[in-house]
Amino acid sequence: MADLREYHVTVNGHNTIMNLSEDDAARLGGTLVEHEPNQKRADAQTKVRTPRNKSDVSSVG
Repeated sequence: MADLREYHVTVNGHNTIMNLSEDDAARLGGTLVEHEPNQKRADAQTKVRTPRNKSDVSSVG
């Protein structure tokens, strides 16, 4: 099986990061992702709900 690496690719007009073989990345026009191991995880952690946000949602409905 081919080695998979992370590549930036555009699929249906959306930019995304995919694990691809070198051949697939060349076919899709992908560019290799530089080492940014903490950046993706930091983005996910910013979406934390606080108690204040929860009370705002309940007062809307």
